[in-house]
Amino acid sequence: MKKKQRICICGESVILGAVGASLSRTSQFDVTTLPLQSQLEHEFDTATPEVILFDLQAANTEALFSLLETHPTLKLIGISPDVNLVKVWTAKELRDMSTQDLVELMKNKISEVCVKPGGDKGSPG
Repeated sequence: MKKKQRICICGESVILGAVGASLSRTSQFDVTTLPLQSQLEHEFDTATPEVILFDLQAANTEALFSLLETHPTLKLIGISPDVNLVKVWTAKELRDMSTQDLVELMKNKISEVCVKPGGDKGSPG
């Protein structure tokens, strides 16, 4: 049996409720919900999610971003339904990179994940 990916819905907005309900119906996710004001570090250590979803318009999200420092494999996904926007943060670190490596990263890797306003993947800007 394949291991379920642990997802934490952090907050109580309507969009998070809808996304959480949708994810809960699939067998590949183990979904938990926490209020944004909870003791995130303690709850994180208990639930150990791989992904945290939150509403970009919510206040006091600083605690979520501080989790990236101590949990570098964590993915934070912010959702803003008003403008149909999703932002993803990780703490992925790259070390011992030359200037040329950095140039290649910017040319190749960034363009792979950037989405143009029409929805097509493409180069930034």
